[in-house]
Amino acid sequence: MSAKSPLMKLPAELREHIYRYTIVSDSPIVTDPHDTATIKQPNLLLTCRQIRSETLPIYYRENTFDIPINNMDGAGMIPFLCLLAKHNTAEEITHRAAILLGPGIHWENLKEWLKATYERRIAVTLRAPLADLPSGCPLHLVLRAHSMIVLMAEQPWEVVEEALKLLRGVASGYDSAWK
Repeated sequence: MSAKSPLMKLPAELREHIYRYTIVSDSPIVTDPHDTATIKQPNLLLTCRQIRSETLPIYYRENTFDIPINNMDGAGMIPFLCLLAKHNTAEEITHRAAILLGPGIHWENLKEWLKATYERRIAVTLRAPLADLPSGCPLHLVLRAHSMIVLMAEQPWEVVEEALKLLRGVASGYDSAWK
C-alpha cells in the first residue's frame, strides 16, 4: 500500500482505531497449531510492511486465542505461542491463550509438551482451580504435571523425568490409559 493511500494519510491514532475495528474479535479466535492454515493472520496484516508493523501488536495483544490440544500434544503450539511471546509478556500470554484439553491420553506427547515447558520453549503454564477437578481426571493430572515442572525448574531434566514417571504411575491407578 503506497504512502498515497487514503488510509496512510490518516493520523496513526485513527488508523489504529480502524485496525482494531477490523482485527480485534469479541470472542476467542480458535486456532489449531497443527494446521498452518488456521494460524494464518488476517489479510489486513499482509497488505504492506507498514500496516503489518502497526497491526501485529494489536492483533496479538488485544485478541484472545483458544488452542485445542488433543492426545496431550501440546508441543505443536510452540510456534503459535512464540508469535504471542513477541508481543506479550508470559503473564499476558496466560490471559491471551486458553488451552482447551481435548480427548485422548498420550503420555509421550504430554512428556514432550512438559519438556518444552521445562526448557522454556513454551512461556505459558497451565492454571486452573485444582480443587474443582476430580483427582483422576486427565486435566487434573496434566495440571499437576505442569506444576511439577515449574517447581522443579532448577533440577536436571533426568530428575524431573523420574518424578513424572512416579506421577504417571499414580495416574495409571486412576485410568489405565495412562500406562
